[in-house]
Amino acid sequence: MLCSIAARLHKAAGVFIRENCAARVLDVQAGRVTGVHTEDGTVKAEQVLVAAGLWAGRFLANHGLRLPQLLINTTVARTEAVAEPVPLAFGYTDACFRARVDGGYTLTAGEMMEHELCADSFTYGWAFLPVLKKYWRNVSVLPGLNAGLRDRLWPARRWTADDVTPFEQTRVLNPSLSKRQFKKIRRDISRHLPDLGSLAITAAWTGSADMTPDMLPVLSAAESLPGLHVAAGFSGHGFGPGAGKAMAGQLLGQPPQFDLSSFNLNRFNS
Repeated sequence: MLCSIAARLHKAAGVFIRENCAARVLDVQAGRVTGVHTEDGTVKAEQVLVAAGLWAGRFLANHGLRLPQLLINTTVARTEAVAEPVPLAFGYTDACFRARVDGGYTLTAGEMMEHELCADSFTYGWAFLPVLKKYWRNVSVLPGLNAGLRDRLWPARRWTADDVTPFEQTRVLNPSLSKRQFKKIRRDISRHLPDLGSLAITAAWTGSADMTPDMLPVLSAAESLPGLHVAAGFSGHGFGPGAGKAMAGQLLGQPPQFDLSSFNLNRFNS
């Protein structure tokens, strides 16, 4: 489906999508963004949108902009198909499910989040104390004593257009399945929704998301760096089409259709 959308955009509007090409740094001239330096050269642009998920904070920090983010991992499972699935999504603290188009269900055990300690845990941890206090029953902070611990505690902080950046070293986050969260899904779904708990699990996976201190995204221009815009920090509940429409209008200088004042980047610097 995504390939079809990309092909239509290219044909109808001349949009060019380049995959597997990391953006390294912004091209800044006279205090204004004029493009992006990538691993394959410089792309000139009057407006630049950083929509890089968890990488957005690190990318912006290299240019002196502050976006507090922490990485969280959550786990979901997929069941076998059933003859007459219930076509709805349902959830509360300990058990959630959503009907799938293939006749099965996607399951998760409520608002479960795991965070592995890293340098940003200490840099931004104080800003996350209110949300941690609110969701402390659902959040696990793990030491993460694995091969990646050193890089998490002492990550690269500065680089230039000529350097191999963290975005090239780790292009895609693909965490291993959290056995702890998977066991909790099976236990809690069976306890609270026994009919679903009796279905066979055909797949399970753990995915990563970026979280901000107030669990709200940034959808705004970077006022200190004209020409730069940011759409990141969705905290696992972003709605792509709506955010895309809002940011497209902003980049084109159109009158705002939505009030985005609550999502301004500067709220973290006040």
